[in-house]
Amino acid sequence: MWTLFLLAQVGVYYLIFRLIITFLLRKFVLVQHYDRRGQFEIALSKIDEAIEHTPTVIDLYSVKVCWSYKLFSFLSSPFVI
Repeated sequence: MWTLFLLAQVGVYYLIFRLIITFLLRKFVLVQHYDRRGQFEIALSKIDEAIEHTPTVIDLYSVKVCWSYKLFSFLSSPFVI
């Protein structure tokens, strides 16, 4: 009986882990999509949503810094109309 309880508990943790990872990967792919289309503001808002959801993932912060730099360099370009 005790082992069945432990297996059920591990299964719940695994399910929660899978849901979090799936959410983050979907947000990350969406951010890449908006980045490729040149919609940097939307990409940054989506990465902010992912950071708000799971603030302990360090990779999200590095992606945000990279795309913030892209947005800043794009907006500060003299050729932007």
